[in-house]
Amino acid sequence: MTTKQTAPCWQNWKRRGRAMPKWTDAQQDAIDARGGNILVSAAAGSGKTAVLIERVSKCITDPGHPVDIDRLLIVTFTNAAAAEMRSRLSVRLRQILAADPGNANAKRQLSLLSGADICTIDAFCLKLVRENFFSLNLAADFRLLDENENDRLFEEAIDTVLTEFYEEADPEFLHLTEAFTTPDKDRDLFGLIKELMRFMNAQAFPFDWLEQAVAAYDPAVPLMDSPWYPVLKRQVEEMLETAAALVKQSAGQLPPEPAYDKYAEMLADDRQLIAHLKSLLHSGWDAFMKQGFPVAFANMPRVRKDIDPEVKAVLAANRDIYKTIITKDIKTFLVSDSADYAQDTADLYPIYRALLRVVQAVERLVREKKDELGGYAFSDIEHFAIDLLMEKAADGTVQATALGRQLQGRYAEILVDEYQDTNEAQDRLFAFLSNGGNRFMVGDVKQSIYRFRLAMPQIFMAKKDSYTPYNRLHPVFPAAITLDKNFRSRAGVCAYVNQVFSLFMTRRVGELDYTQSEYLNPFDSTPPDSVPHAALHILDAATGKDHVMDEPMAVARLIAKKVQSGETVQDGDSRRPLRYGDFAILMRSMRAHAGDYAQALQDLHIPVVCDNATGLFENGEIQLLLSYLQVIDNPMQDIPLLAVLSSPIYGATEDELAEIKLTAGYGRFYSAVFHPDNSCRSCCAALRKDLSYYKKLAVTMPVEAFIRRLIRDKSLFAYIRALGDGQQRQENVETFLSIAGRFDQNGGLGLAAFLRYVDSMIRGDGKTDSAPVIVTDENAVKIMSVHHSKGLEFPVCILAGAGRKYNMQDLTGKMLLPPQLGLATKCHQEEGYFDYPTLPLEVVKRESRLAAMSENLRVLYVAMTRAKSQFISFASVRSLESRVKTLAAYMQQGKPLPHLCSKLLYDSDFLLMSALCHPDGGALREMATVEVPVHPADFALQVVFHTPETEAPVQTAERETVADPRIVAQIRKKLDYTYPYAALSKVSGKRNASALDEAVFAGSYVARSVPAFLQPDGLTPAEKGTAMHTFMQYCDYAAARADLEQEIARVQSAGYLRPEEAHTLDRQKLTAFFTGPFGARVFGAKAVYRELKVASFLPVRALEQVDADDPVFVQGIADCVFEEPEGLVLLDYKTDRVKTEQELLARYRQQLMFYKTAVARTLQKPVHAVYLYSFCLSKPCEYK
Repeated sequence: MTTKQTAPCWQNWKRRGRAMPKWTDAQQDAIDARGGNILVSAAAGSGKTAVLIERVSKCITDPGHPVDIDRLLIVTFTNAAAAEMRSRLSVRLRQILAADPGNANAKRQLSLLSGADICTIDAFCLKLVRENFFSLNLAADFRLLDENENDRLFEEAIDTVLTEFYEEADPEFLHLTEAFTTPDKDRDLFGLIKELMRFMNAQAFPFDWLEQAVAAYDPAVPLMDSPWYPVLKRQVEEMLETAAALVKQSAGQLPPEPAYDKYAEMLADDRQLIAHLKSLLHSGWDAFMKQGFPVAFANMPRVRKDIDPEVKAVLAANRDIYKTIITKDIKTFLVSDSADYAQDTADLYPIYRALLRVVQAVERLVREKKDELGGYAFSDIEHFAIDLLMEKAADGTVQATALGRQLQGRYAEILVDEYQDTNEAQDRLFAFLSNGGNRFMVGDVKQSIYRFRLAMPQIFMAKKDSYTPYNRLHPVFPAAITLDKNFRSRAGVCAYVNQVFSLFMTRRVGELDYTQSEYLNPFDSTPPDSVPHAALHILDAATGKDHVMDEPMAVARLIAKKVQSGETVQDGDSRRPLRYGDFAILMRSMRAHAGDYAQALQDLHIPVVCDNATGLFENGEIQLLLSYLQVIDNPMQDIPLLAVLSSPIYGATEDELAEIKLTAGYGRFYSAVFHPDNSCRSCCAALRKDLSYYKKLAVTMPVEAFIRRLIRDKSLFAYIRALGDGQQRQENVETFLSIAGRFDQNGGLGLAAFLRYVDSMIRGDGKTDSAPVIVTDENAVKIMSVHHSKGLEFPVCILAGAGRKYNMQDLTGKMLLPPQLGLATKCHQEEGYFDYPTLPLEVVKRESRLAAMSENLRVLYVAMTRAKSQFISFASVRSLESRVKTLAAYMQQGKPLPHLCSKLLYDSDFLLMSALCHPDGGALREMATVEVPVHPADFALQVVFHTPETEAPVQTAERETVADPRIVAQIRKKLDYTYPYAALSKVSGKRNASALDEAVFAGSYVARSVPAFLQPDGLTPAEKGTAMHTFMQYCDYAAARADLEQEIARVQSAGYLRPEEAHTLDRQKLTAFFTGPFGARVFGAKAVYRELKVASFLPVRALEQVDADDPVFVQGIADCVFEEPEGLVLLDYKTDRVKTEQELLARYRQQLMFYKTAVARTLQKPVHAVYLYSFCLSKPCEYK
């Protein structure tokens, strides 16, 4: 979304009409500190961009020792940020020159500014590689591959390499394929290799990382010495500590009275049990597994009348939690003892070695292909830059190259923004560019939300932990400086953020302890508003079926109410009424629900601008353009042809289309368009003329130029602009044209190839984004993702969908890839074809879950810190009271333990728990069965429960009208009408005989199929069966009986069989048919009908679970029918792998019933016998 970003810090205050404050002490330190590496931890809204610009300005304008701007490397996260920084520096230098026209240094810096290295990491690496292409043996004119072309190269290379490995049939590789494929998904290994290679590129030395990851599975390394055991031990210890803390908390609740002695004894036993487990864990994993489990907890004592029910509730809640931790959470690790682990690693080690060889081969082939093309992806460029700067010494250490040592003197300082989002490769690159003490790194680990891009926030945290806090009087380097003043948000918003994250953000969940040093300290001292700065709106999803309970409508109603009521907001030193443009609705994911919120706002006549929620190819204007191109390429496609004819280009109405279709009967629509009866129709005549012209033109022009010509000739931009969001739609078309331009630049081969290229993009895993949204109405509500909102600010932020479950799909993949722990998968059991979990996998899964939860918490932090005056969240919570009871049990000690935080599922969990311990959360505490400590708070929290009764109608700008009750009654009557044949409307009126038994057949077919690559000849069983059927269809029976090989050769030469298909024909089974007793019956028959087309009507109740006798037309082709004195004999060939003839006959019962009836009707003779000839069993199976 192209939104005007509010300038941070001082520019912000100046714009608000306030006096320019001086820099804070921490900011001044960040501007002035010199002498070594500096890490600036800048909280949200702390003015880090202003500080960074001021530091650069002082460096290049220092009166005594100015540094030329081209001796600074300034790395930003986005191109827009780089352009903004360059622009601000230009303004600063021009201001100096305006005040002092003779300032030679300012003139020099201004002249150097255009060539200064102010850029993204990608742009810097590209420049470095282009400057030193000869050192890498690259062509001087190498180009950049776009993401889709790079993906295509990888896919082709993986396909080629896997085929080569399949042909070699290496045993370790075959074990790899068995482990990572299933009978119905033989492409899983393909995707796994692709994802693994993407992940490896985040490492400075990808194959070193992979080799170490594989070596960790060496069976010679025992469990105790493995990289996973220390992590495993720590994980289990944390769980046991959590359980022990809950027992201790329960014991503290017991009054010193005899009535509670039984409970005290129970807790003492539980405490002893946990201590015993701790002791066993320290003795070793085998002792812990075998002597500690299964665990048996005593039953809770029976309730006595003199027991305080609140105490009883606390004990029960805590005990349920710690029993679950021990009997379920810890139990997930009890998959292997030392012996089992040794066996698992012995099984996995050869598999991973094969995987390593495959990945190495793919990398070599991809590099060869890219060298031939002279094109590389950004990930390649980054690693080329690493190769230029560093190399491996003989002892395995990494050292600077000669060029690296030379470049270390090029830059006086390296300044990197958003350092929390760097990966290991980038961190190494900056380190080797540096002279060892000239890096200035700025970031905020709490805003690291790009895990899906392989960002590694732990790099930032490692530096923060090891660097010395900066002291200007006695500086020690490397040094850390913290910017904690917030210049964006009102005090109430800051306090709310601090309250939430001080409760939940820890090293284990959040990768940072949110203590006082991380707090947002508001610079704003304006008195609090009458309206709370923080609000939590709760909808009980269990009762949310009524339209007024719909969350999008509730959000829209709140916005309308705030604006229409005249509610005011602080703006500088004064207050003003809220406008729609002051609101931003933030969402974790736009794709599924953003449209619902936009529609709700539009229903209340509220202007709205919605961030891109769809991919480029899902937009109507792009679909129309693609349809037109598809028709020009191949007009035999009915759906694109109809789309084009019915568009404003040709303007055919639905009635016209129906009339056109009637002229062609059952033929294609293309035939109808060219039918003589339609020659006078203007739409058909125009389309015929255009197709003739554009098909010739498309052959002679580059694709982008051709599409632009088409758009110009048909005035498509005029049509697009006339639609809603016309400017946005035109930008989408320009984005589509840029894809066509890149296709041409990369050696595109015409329109047909371009359409195949686009089709591969549409079918690919990723989505091509629409053009950035253009804000044409500043006074409109903005809807955007939290990720897109990063760096922006809004007076009122609304977090929507806080009750939606976190996406933890990454934890269910075939392979998990945490950077510090290598790789982990399940172990494959060939006998019985199943997978079982391994100890490394469970350890890695736990760490990956913690990392994912940390990211979820940071995304919430980014959302909350966008707000200037109000942060409002909306959460639809299923079974609200039950959920509150669970969360309250976690909060009994005032702050949940990290292990309990890792079990949370929604943003609403964190927000509800913080509300439970807030003074204003009384209504929530009433739902709880345990007491939750209330923390003092210096901000008001509005907790709102949405019910049908609380949803008052909102007045809109439209005039209210009164409906005529008679018309309403008529409408209701029509709306309440139920079509009596609704079930029949879902039943196809035409069927193929082969589909009659699909429901029976589908359940067993998939489990029996085998991946193509496991077949020696490369054909699947289904393909082999098709080959047998094809031969039986086209062969001459008599010739096949006389000389089978000669007849196979004839059918192959006629083009009916490929050589590999002919090779797989089972000669023995074919000979058994042609020379056996059943074949003799065929040869002795009075007449033989082969490939007999038949059709008949069957009642719908025979095909579907529908109570009706309406006919369904069924057609098919009988393989063979021959006539004997007793009547017709129906014969169908089957190649299914079955054990008994009963299994085969049951599978095709409905088909045989149909064919028996249809053949009799077609030939007007009775069918006295029906057979399936099973090539698997080499015998006929009679159906009776």
